[in-house]
Amino acid sequence: AERDGSMKVVVLETNRVGSGASGLNAGFAVEGFQVEAFDLAELVGQEPAVQMFKLTQIAQNLLRDRIDKYAIQCDRADVGLVCLSLLAHPRAEAESREAVQKLNRMFDTNYQVWDKEKTREHYKSE
Repeated sequence: AERDGSMKVVVLETNRVGSGASGLNAGFAVEGFQVEAFDLAELVGQEPAVQMFKLTQIAQNLLRDRIDKYAIQCDRADVGLVCLSLLAHPRAEAESREAVQKLNRMFDTNYQVWDKEKTREHYKSE
């Protein structure tokens, strides 16, 4: 709730605040859900899945706006999300590229598949 005083907010936890669900994300806010996007579309249908996904993007923007509005000191970093694969097989890379293209079409995102060299440009990794 915004800090206008019109609402009272209560966080319920089994033990103490932050010990359960309220502390699980370690401060990360990423778009989407814990379930894979394609699985979500199978569960609820493509259009509801797209709308649900858009709500997570709206929530991220709201979070950014409130951080700015209230000058919240939180080490904010708008750098995106990286998912790495341990599979170095050409077929796995092709499947990843195909899945990302489908995801971008379905959910209007701009995800990318990076090869090993591009990943090394950004991360110290072998």
